[in-house]
Amino acid sequence: MIGPIIGIILFILLAAVALFFILPKYRPTAAYLALNLGREFTDKVKKPPKLLTVPMGKDNEVTLGWVGHSTWLVEMLGTRLITDPIFSKRAVFPKRLVAPAVQPEQIDSLQFVLLSHAHFDHLDLASLKALPEEAVIVLPAGDEAVVQDLPHKKVALKANESYSFEDLNFKTFQTRHKGERAMGQSSKLTLAYLIQKGDYSIFYIGDSAYSRELVEEVREACPQGIDAVLVPIAAYKPQEFQDDHCSPEDGLQMALEMGARSILPMHHETFQLSLEPIDEPLRRFKKAAEDLEVTKLINPLPIGGTLTIEKSPAKKDISKTYH
Repeated sequence: MIGPIIGIILFILLAAVALFFILPKYRPTAAYLALNLGREFTDKVKKPPKLLTVPMGKDNEVTLGWVGHSTWLVEMLGTRLITDPIFSKRAVFPKRLVAPAVQPEQIDSLQFVLLSHAHFDHLDLASLKALPEEAVIVLPAGDEAVVQDLPHKKVALKANESYSFEDLNFKTFQTRHKGERAMGQSSKLTLAYLIQKGDYSIFYIGDSAYSRELVEEVREACPQGIDAVLVPIAAYKPQEFQDDHCSPEDGLQMALEMGARSILPMHHETFQLSLEPIDEPLRRFKKAAEDLEVTKLINPLPIGGTLTIEKSPAKKDISKTYH
């Protein structure tokens, strides 16, 4: 027992030293790894509060299920897709704190996999290999080399491009997040996806700091608002992390400015990726919603929780809302 423990400690310390000296821009991450060594022994992987069952809803419904971190299983009028799937016990170094709400072998009839960028907690090769081979992987242009050995069909998109399959449409937007994999294995591009089918719309922001430019682009694309915005709310401490990540308040504000009719927080609770307490992001997110009197618009799901989007009443122009 002592041998593996010592090995884990040495592995993390060496990783921290390598990050600090070889990749200076990752020094905050190196500091995090060193400061959180104790979690390897004190934090046990918890079971998710709920488990997802597939299918989650009916073919004529739009249902979202939170698997954990930035992984969502989406059933949209008969189409099943998944975002940034990670089922692994680690995102390279950080340990998973809550088990995924569903296992990849339970997800059948999967048609699309949306990848926002190449960071290890969003593009996990082991998880992708475990998903059905008939699923199409949609990813940022420049990241093809990372997934070249996978048997799946790949569709690489730049920002402000669209991809359609029958009556399903994806439109891409560039977020404020440098998404390159270590050692130059990928592009720096991080994409958000507007997913549309029928009268429904979902906006998935894999990772981003607050971006007024992104808000304006989304408002132009969807002047009548969006049914659901999936927004990241964690990994914001130390302060320099907010160059690439939303604080809970920024995430809420960005979704409101986009005209979200439902706001679902993510990118929290699953991995300890930064220095804020694991439960702080959701507490701050809820408090911000209370302060702005928009609690009816937020849907903070537990891992394993689902939300079925109801058919919206007459959709109004949101051009003068939440400036």
